[in-house]
Amino acid sequence: SCTSSMGRSPPKSPRKRQLTRTLSTSQVKTEQMTDRVMDRDAAFGQSLGKWNIFSIDGKSEEVRNGVKQLFLGDWYHAFLDTKFHIQLIWFLLVYIACFAFFAVLYLMISDRCGLNLEKSF
Repeated sequence: SCTSSMGRSPPKSPRKRQLTRTLSTSQVKTEQMTDRVMDRDAAFGQSLGKWNIFSIDGKSEEVRNGVKQLFLGDWYHAFLDTKFHIQLIWFLLVYIACFAFFAVLYLMISDRCGLNLEKSF
């Protein structure tokens, strides 16, 4: 084990020390698993291949409402999470709206600026 120059082992982090005092060994491993993406329960701190990633589908109504609130608060990632054809439709609508806005703008200023658009696109 690692010891300092004074012969004592280095202090544990406060959270791990508290967990060690209050929980059994199996509960400490379970608690540590929630802090990581993968477990570290094999020898020498290696992984056994257990992922700490799970689907929230079918969970409680409270969880589904929480996820919905996250998406509503983050429009960029909510847009990225939509299907590609929905994204394509949105890009098309925004493009047509910009085209129409500037078409009307140019038609409004064509006479004063001498653009000679003659009221057409």
